[in-house]
Amino acid sequence: VGQQDLQQATTVIALTTLQPADFLGVKDPLNLLSEKLSAVRYEVFSGTGPRQLVFRTTTIRARPLIAPLILMPVTIIALPFPLPGPVALGRRDITINQTMGLEMSLRQAGILGKDLVPATDTIDLDNRRAMVLNALDDTANSNITALSEHYRTALLSQKPIGPVDLNVWERLAANPRVVRFFDLKRIVAVADGDTTALSLAIASRLNVSDANDQRGLIEDLSEAVWELPASSIPVIGKELMTLSADVSRRDTAFRALGRLPDIGPEGVDRAIALLKGVLEDDDPAKPIKPSAIGALMGLCRAGVRAEGNYILVSKFVDDIRRLRPEHLLTVGRLAIATIIRMGRGAELDSRFEKDDRALVTLDTARQASSRTSACSY
Repeated sequence: VGQQDLQQATTVIALTTLQPADFLGVKDPLNLLSEKLSAVRYEVFSGTGPRQLVFRTTTIRARPLIAPLILMPVTIIALPFPLPGPVALGRRDITINQTMGLEMSLRQAGILGKDLVPATDTIDLDNRRAMVLNALDDTANSNITALSEHYRTALLSQKPIGPVDLNVWERLAANPRVVRFFDLKRIVAVADGDTTALSLAIASRLNVSDANDQRGLIEDLSEAVWELPASSIPVIGKELMTLSADVSRRDTAFRALGRLPDIGPEGVDRAIALLKGVLEDDDPAKPIKPSAIGALMGLCRAGVRAEGNYILVSKFVDDIRRLRPEHLLTVGRLAIATIIRMGRGAELDSRFEKDDRALVTLDTARQASSRTSACSY
């Protein structure tokens, strides 16, 4: 890498190898418990011009200078002292992860030495949040996606997530320079505060993301919508209805369509329309469209509120058994779980009486049907 390349880079990863001479301390080769130390360190620097250290990880390898040779079988002889861990076990690897703020805590690890572990502290989280806010204000900062991920890892270690951080994620969701949102669904799931503004930012971004070049982004946002609290869904009803009619995006964002029934009767009708599209196509060579699977997820989540559509879902199950048996354990399980959550599961035992595969799927769906996770796909 040339000097010019380094000057233009917005993120630099540096590798440093530390040998025994780099470590301070008394070296006593006659001590049977002495250890030879070596280490490898990776550092990540962000920004242009004066760079800021954003992450450091160091792995220290400790090897005993004198390692015992153990032959098997061994006659155990009682000794007046225990064999020390490093000698008995040989090599030890100790990993030190240092994040911004470089706040560390110590933990006793075995007989010799201490193991350094990352501290969970508010200083580190505040630093990461500040860097993200600076990047949001700096329209020339192209490293904002990486910084948001760095911020997320600290944030998820300190649940629940309150209004201050929810506001930051609202701004991130609305910013086109952020091109991926890995695990945004986990942030939404543990949110402790009003998610209305964040929900609107996510749903709006879904409908303007490039259907061809930003499929990963659409999937990230769709998964987040699936995890939103029910109270936030009516607020984004218009956006979800728009998404459900967009053939270029809706299959990629099928999990977001799983919230259509939470909009109200209009959303249930749209979910039913998507599901009917599959039933009207009897060509088993064609795959089941993800948008129809998303609609089924929504009906499953609605449960007894969507019980009036039992006949349609029941027909869908029969369609899978007859035309697409290879989907019975996947989409079929989801459809069966939907029927169970509608309160009509008892009728399936007699229908599946001579179909062992369907009975196994029914049993699997029944065990999980009390949880919303049964409606996931």
